[in-house]
Amino acid sequence: MTYDHLLQKRAEELQEDVGVLESYIQSFWKVLPIPVCSTNPIFTILETGDTFNFLFEYAKDEIVGEALKILFVSEQFFSQLTNQLVGKGEIFGFETVVRSKSGREIIVSVSAIARRDEDGEVVGYIFSLVDITETKKFEKQLTEQIQNLEKFQRLTVGREIKMIELKREISKLQKRGSKSPKVSARRPIKRKL
Repeated sequence: MTYDHLLQKRAEELQEDVGVLESYIQSFWKVLPIPVCSTNPIFTILETGDTFNFLFEYAKDEIVGEALKILFVSEQFFSQLTNQLVGKGEIFGFETVVRSKSGREIIVSVSAIARRDEDGEVVGYIFSLVDITETKKFEKQLTEQIQNLEKFQRLTVGREIKMIELKREISKLQKRGSKSPKVSARRPIKRKL
């Protein structure tokens, strides 16, 4: 075997490995249960997972190539988020409101991390946008129920305290009443004629 032939064979093996890895990555995007997308360094969407497409109601070919900021209700928040991401290289658990294709508002927890090349240069970002809308609704209901229970407790404790005070007052009056001379309710009334 010649050296060129060995190089050719090795190149074919590497090409086959790349194909396997690409297939693996595509499967990963399909099966991932978290809404995930990748962007370039200027936050243009390059790839999306099926869960991301479902959550935001976009077909992959509709959203790939669009600026990620179209999903965010607040451009100011998006700007702050991306500035922090560029500065730190990662962000975790930022809560915000995003909008689906139909205009439905969704509360999400945003996390992201920079993707870097061999030289450490940022070549893009991976974002996860986890829908926490139902969790937030539940938290709100729970907070309201707690407030109602606290209000009820204040009322019942207030009534209980009043009852205790009234019982003490009755007890004092009864004790005082037993010490004073007894007056008969049937004592005759004297009338002057």
